[in-house]
Amino acid sequence: PSWDDNAKENLNPNNRLASLKATNTIKSPTVNVDETSYSIAVRKSSITLTATAIDGGARVEGAGKLSLRDGENIIPLTVTAANGDSRTYSINIFNGENESLVFTTQCGHAYGGYWTGITPGTTVQTFPQLLNLAQGASVKLLDANGKAKAQGDLVKTGDKVRIYAPNGALYFAATCLIYGDVNGDGKVSGIDLIMIRDYVLGDSQLEGINALAADVNVDKKISGIDLITVRDHLLGEYFIPQIK
Repeated sequence: PSWDDNAKENLNPNNRLASLKATNTIKSPTVNVDETSYSIAVRKSSITLTATAIDGGARVEGAGKLSLRDGENIIPLTVTAANGDSRTYSINIFNGENESLVFTTQCGHAYGGYWTGITPGTTVQTFPQLLNLAQGASVKLLDANGKAKAQGDLVKTGDKVRIYAPNGALYFAATCLIYGDVNGDGKVSGIDLIMIRDYVLGDSQLEGINALAADVNVDKKISGIDLITVRDHLLGEYFIPQIK
């Protein structure tokens, strides 16, 4: 072997990634040592992709500020080890700046990170009827603790909506908000009425999403108006609108 060959053998051959980070995405991919393909979903036509190699002496090419076309963008990323050996990664970035490329819906899903427009009594099985998914896109519902819900479960205030782009990456995340479902059981019942009453009387407190669900007329306060509205809903004299 030549002097150059001997010198190369003494240099670090590690050409693997340690991490991938992307702006404008809900979740950057977790890098596994032997995987060379990763998917990302963003809602912008440009992102900054940051890639770090395990070995500080390795060189990473292909990252940085990237302009994206609508839909899928396959970005090659090359890590060259200190000894010159290279490894190429394939980064599938889905640009969903045009949301209809992933889904459309009549629900008020942009309301401060909350998904509204859910009729009390809606099940996980029927929830997908609230939106039209693009080919390859998918939706999942998790409970407040992040556990996958069964098909027959009711959709409840506090549940999590997760929508995935056609490339499989997480694209959209929101928390379910059903007006009148104060206790988070997926229904509007006498229990919710009592919770609002007790709050109005000063006998108990409501916080976070439970307070938002109690503010059925969305005037940023919980009052006797909300109490009367829920009462009338239970009596069948009024239907609480879920899309505000």
